[in-house]
Amino acid sequence: MGLLDFLKKIGVTNNAPKAARMSEKPEENVNSFGESWDKLTQDGDLPTGWVYRNKDFIESVSSDYSYFFNMWINSREQSPKEQYEALKSFVLHLEYLETLCKSKGECFEFWYYEILSSRDYLEKRRKELNELTTNFKNIEKDYKIRKAELPKLEENIVNKLKENDGILQSDFVKLFPPTVQDDVKSKLYLWAKDGKIEKIKSGRSYSLHYIG
Repeated sequence: MGLLDFLKKIGVTNNAPKAARMSEKPEENVNSFGESWDKLTQDGDLPTGWVYRNKDFIESVSSDYSYFFNMWINSREQSPKEQYEALKSFVLHLEYLETLCKSKGECFEFWYYEILSSRDYLEKRRKELNELTTNFKNIEKDYKIRKAELPKLEENIVNKLKENDGILQSDFVKLFPPTVQDDVKSKLYLWAKDGKIEKIKSGRSYSLHYIG
């Protein structure tokens, strides 16, 4: 009897592939608590250890998200054109991430909405983009006015304070174009802290006195 016939007789040749397959354990689809990696827990939360298990994906997505988010935030002090381009890119990226996470199952969808972003965050950015697009000309006009006012703003504030000693802050702010009124308020707040001006409570506002 040859070797091949002997192996067939004892069943090694026929059973070897099956035995090999049985010895290869399929990847467990549950964690050590018996929670499925692909399903939220009964409490509606991520399975224990899910974040660590998917840390490479999470780190990659979070890094890209931060890049587009910071680009949008930084654009707020730039021209309307730059604001539009940054916000448009951010919205497109959010749409891509939302679709990607939904396609990967309920745990990834939960992580996107509850940890990385929120349910209404994308819609808010879409509305903001639509408002920017619709009112672009007026926003650009205001930007140019503000840009022209800012270099001489501190000097103008000092001069107007001297000319209007004791004026109420609420009235003082109205002496400036609407586009820089928030900047004026910020300056007054900082100057009061530094002792450059004195603010005395007067009704619902403050009277302003320049000290220098």
